[in-house]
Amino acid sequence: MSFNLKTKALNDTAVVTLMNPDDSGVALVDPDTGLDCTITIFGRTSKEYRVWAATAARKAEKQGKKKLSIDEVAENTADFLTAITKSVSGIDLDGEVLDNPASIKKMYMLP
Repeated sequence: MSFNLKTKALNDTAVVTLMNPDDSGVALVDPDTGLDCTITIFGRTSKEYRVWAATAARKAEKQGKKKLSIDEVAENTADFLTAITKSVSGIDLDGEVLDNPASIKKMYMLP
């Protein structure tokens, strides 16, 4: 039997633990602190998520039913993920700390 998610109240944020991509089932660990690498995201009940959703709806309305390219879809997805990311812990991008929207978007734009 699986866990019924509807039995729990939603929080404004959720912490996502990054797992090792080698399928070992082991979390990525920050070598400096020994703590799991995590990304904290805003959920649908948060003000940050609602602001992004309203902005995206207005943008989509202005664009009409325009067909998007793959690059535009990737850019929109990165914008969404950046908007709902509260913090990143234990990872960097070639030494660059992921503590601002521009660096976080770079992370989400990686192939």
